[in-house]
Amino acid sequence: MAFGGARALGQTWPTVSRQVAALEYDLNVSLFERTGLSVPQTQPGIEWLEYIRSMVSGANMASLAALGRCQSIEGHALPPRPTKLSDEACA
Repeated sequence: MAFGGARALGQTWPTVSRQVAALEYDLNVSLFERTGLSVPQTQPGIEWLEYIRSMVSGANMASLAALGRCQSIEGHALPPRPTKLSDEACA
């Protein structure tokens, strides 16, 4: 995630770090292990990334269908919600 990830998002590293920390707080889960200079994903972080990628893919397909560029979005299903997500966050 570090500097390259922030640069890819067009943001500064401190901005992305604060946004990730706020997300972790809201979800009550650690998405990354902060150990020195390396920042590997935790298992919940890996599960969340897969979940978010599926959501983005579904949103893109829905947009294409709405624009008439895709005939159907059938067969696209989200994976189960990551287990560490608290039910309060979905309310």
